Amino acid sequence: MVNEEGQLYTIEGFTAAAIMLITAYFVFGAATVFVPGDVHISDMQLEQMGSDALMMMDTPENRTEAENPLKRSLLERCVQGNDPVLFNSAFTDYLRDVTGATMYVDDIQYNATVYYRIDATNDIKSYHFSHSTRGELICREPAVSVTRWVYCDGKPLGSPADNRKQDVLMEVMLWRG
Repeated sequence: MVNEEGQLYTIEGFTAAAIMLITAYFVFGAATVFVPGDVHISDMQLEQMGSDALMMMDTPENRTEAENPLKRSLLERCVQGNDPVLFNSAFTDYLRDVTGATMYVDDIQYNATVYYRIDATNDIKSYHFSHSTRGELICREPAVSVTRWVYCDGKPLGSPADNRKQDVLMEVMLWRG
């Protein structure tokens, strides 16, 4: 004893279910809510990427290089030889290796500074070492700082540092540009 009323209720049920599913799809597909508590996550990721890139530059390439005190890491060669071009290419390549994507690396800007100590006066001085190749050093986003101690076996070329064995501090400020 099925009549036309039963068919109408079935069609209404399927229509209501379809409307609810479409509404749920649009609600869950909308942009994610960005709460102020999540702002630090992108800064932490940027800081970790920069720290990993500096660490990889400061790691010997093989075991024999690590055992030989005359062999230096890439970061030591860049600072000791005052070679910002090599630093720029290597740092950008390592950032690409860390992220795995070119488009994110092209948005990252940086400015590298070397800090050293004058032995006679015990003053801390610095000099600009390198910056990103885009040349735009205006920071619109919050910048993060990553540092790495670099051993120099004498005065770095072209720097005002003392001519002695010393550790200098490489600081790289990173931001999304």
